Parts: sequence; structure tokens; C-alpha cells
Amino acid sequence: MEPIQNHKRFSVSLIPFRKNAEGVYEYFLQMRDGNAPMYANQFGLFGGGIDEGEDMYTALMRETEEEIEYMPQAPRYFSRFEDARAFYNVFIDEVSADFETHITVNEGQYGKFLTRDEVVQNSTVAPHVIMVIDDLDRFLSK
Repeated sequence: MEPIQNHKRFSVSLIPFRKNAEGVYEYFLQMRDGNAPMYANQFGLFGGGIDEGEDMYTALMRETEEEIEYMPQAPRYFSRFEDARAFYNVFIDEVSADFETHITVNEGQYGKFLTRDEVVQNSTVAPHVIMVIDDLDRFLSK
């Protein structure tokens, strides 16, 4: 039996993260534009679709260069999850305290570091991002 929704987008996303002076992990997220086709005016992940013939790593590098003019230094494949629209392949990259001075946000309104608690308590964070950050924070805090 085939599901009614049988065409999903394959995408890659990067979550740059760092530990702040208090020892709490922070995650760099994108405030999406008001006219974004999905999750408008909400915090989301940087990344996008995997083009035909592209592997995940190549797509990750292309998307992060396009969106924040950054080449991940040591990306690690964290997880894959899906919702009704897409398969998300999430990579993480530990970044320096001055990360924002080394990037230019080209998509969305801006980027911002948020702690797990700020993500969970913020009504402008896309639901799938809350789930991923909650899992990631638990993983990193082990």
C-alpha cells in the first residue's frame, strides 16, 4: 500500500552550535522571511533541498555557502527525520564564540543563537526545530 503523500523533498540543514560562558549550548537559527513558503516569520534551520545528482555533503556545503557564506569546518551528520513535507538530514558543526563575525546571512531576516530553553519557550520557532534542538541538546549534554 502506498501513502497518499508519497512525494517528499529531501533536504539538508546545518545547526551551528557553541557553548556559552555559562556552559550552556546555543544553536544558531534563521528567522525566516515573512514571505517564506514554509514557516514564515519563524525560526528555522539553515539549509535547503538536495539537487538531483548531489550527495548530502555537497548539498550541505552549497546551501550553507549560499545562505550564510560559511563552509562548515567539521560537520557531523546528527539525524534524519521527516514530517509531512520533507526528509530532513541534519548536520551539526561546533563553532567559535565569534561565529557571527565570520558569516553573512543571505536568506531569512537574520540569524540568532538561542539556548534549548529559549527554543522551547519561543512561540516563533518552527515545531520541527523544537524537536531537533531538544534531541540535540540532550545528546550534547550527555
